[in-house]
Amino acid sequence: MRTGLRLLISALALGVAGFFIYRQLAPDNTAVDALYAATLPDQNGQPQALSQWRANIVLVNFWATWCPPCREEMPELSDFQEKYRARNVIVLGISTDDVAKISEYSKAHPVSYPLLAGDFQAMVLAERLGNNKGALPYSVLIDPKKGVRRIYFGRIDIQQLERDVRGIVE
Repeated sequence: MRTGLRLLISALALGVAGFFIYRQLAPDNTAVDALYAATLPDQNGQPQALSQWRANIVLVNFWATWCPPCREEMPELSDFQEKYRARNVIVLGISTDDVAKISEYSKAHPVSYPLLAGDFQAMVLAERLGNNKGALPYSVLIDPKKGVRRIYFGRIDIQQLERDVRGIVE
């Protein structure tokens, strides 16, 4: 009897500990609200309210012009955007750079999705959305009904992203 009680108490303790660890590592949906409350300038310096994309499935991709893996994944993200645009999916590229840098970069390397200049605010938003490593690139897949569905540290695996998005749209 005592062994069973010890196992039960141990299992409960592990469950509670696991829940608190999960809550510390997983982004909460108040972070999604903070993201959609933000207004950031696009590559032309025009302010864009992120709330305009709230009804979409959104892949928020945090990147920088100086980041080689960020630049390498951008053509794949651009192709992904074209493929899934009709399914109400949008890629948002939020850079840690200022408007001048992303403007210059986007002229040389155009993409099919919006690029926004987040500067320091980009890293604050990324951290609130679960980037506890300060990694770039860092992407977050947001379902308009269920909030954060998946986070991706480093260069994104497009096949995995497509599987994740199909799980939302189908």
